[in-house]
Amino acid sequence: SEKKKSKGFLWEPKFFLPTIAKCGHDWELFTFWTQISKYFEYTSNGDTSYAAIVAFVCIAVGMFGCLITSQVAKRVEAEHALIVINLCSMIFVGSLGTFHQVESNKLSICIGVLIGLVVVSDSALYSSIVIRAYSNKPSLVGDALAAQMGISTFVAVAALYINPLLIENLGWTVGLLVTASGSAVSIVCSCLMSLRLARIRKQE
Repeated sequence: SEKKKSKGFLWEPKFFLPTIAKCGHDWELFTFWTQISKYFEYTSNGDTSYAAIVAFVCIAVGMFGCLITSQVAKRVEAEHALIVINLCSMIFVGSLGTFHQVESNKLSICIGVLIGLVVVSDSALYSSIVIRAYSNKPSLVGDALAAQMGISTFVAVAALYINPLLIENLGWTVGLLVTASGSAVSIVCSCLMSLRLARIRKQE
């Protein structure tokens, strides 16, 4: 009976919605982390030292995004925060893909820093939603978190393989727009989670 319950949670909306949302998040996050240095190397005509410094700044600024999100999450629902964060991330990544041919590198740097600020900031929220969902079943919390991490890791590995190929063969615009699709997936799932949460609270 306990084994059936343990396996059954994989098909529950309170598990698979935040997990699919995290998959979209990881698709975008890991692509950004691994490609941002190559992006600035491309826009600076092969200046690797410049690209490395700018990429470091874009990634490091994510720490401040996490700090801001941790405070915001105390005041609003995690699902609502995810919608706003992923919307910003999708717009910024899509903009980077659109504007990468602009001569001024300053615009690309600004957009890159904004992406870095938001792209990692929501990482903990997906797990917190799962923990909250199974707070009345402590024995399943560990299983649910491990499953969520395992599933999203497969997606991250796929992103690390597929997106560089897209960028190499179809260019930065296509590659970055496909990268931004991860946030679109997270937004859809977060909206469904918000509706589900509102329905549950209404029933209570």
